[in-house]
Amino acid sequence: MAKKIGNLVLKLQWQRRKKIIERQMDALISKLKEKALSHSVEESRNLFSAILDLSELHRIAVELSSQKDKKELIYIIPSLFLIDCHNYLKQQEEESLHFVTGVEIDNVVVLDRIVKIDLEKQSVVYARADSISVRKVLVELTRYDYKLFAYFHIHPGLGKEATHPSDIDMRLDKLLRQGNYKTIGAIFSRDGFVRFFSNGKKFEIQIYGKGVREIDAKTFELTEAVKIPQI
Repeated sequence: MAKKIGNLVLKLQWQRRKKIIERQMDALISKLKEKALSHSVEESRNLFSAILDLSELHRIAVELSSQKDKKELIYIIPSLFLIDCHNYLKQQEEESLHFVTGVEIDNVVVLDRIVKIDLEKQSVVYARADSISVRKVLVELTRYDYKLFAYFHIHPGLGKEATHPSDIDMRLDKLLRQGNYKTIGAIFSRDGFVRFFSNGKKFEIQIYGKGVREIDAKTFELTEAVKIPQI
């Protein structure tokens, strides 16, 4: 985990350097045009040499900032956020549902914000989002330059076997993928198990922080499913 986060930081640093180099190149090119018009041969030669050096640095920066560790998407989820999601979803006896957004950098997505939506139908074994509410939420996310990355909901029952996706869950997953959303689903049980899923898309889950035990690559148990006071 630490290595992946470190690689992500390095990519961000090279992305910033690339932008700085681009600004420097623009400034030098403008100066070169001025010197060429004034027939300053020696200064033009020095400026051209500096531009060539910056071009090589720019090439390296582009290469390093665009490297991907893996083709599949990696979802990083803070353990406290996962606990907050479970606490939100289990507040009532009926099934509940919320969307999730966060930050995407290259092939890494950090999930860190609950997006509430209105439900059209809701029972102990079923929940369906209101289509008008969904459209409003997607428009609002776009307005702030955020994306829909996941949808979390809770099933009745206890234990990890209660977290398997139903046919309805898989239809929703297919519908979102047809809309070109890079979404994954997560299903919680009442006692704190959670399973991540997606039909036909490879992805990796990385949990950051304590309070969550990994059962397998896509299934986890909240070992400290308590509400953490907000600072």
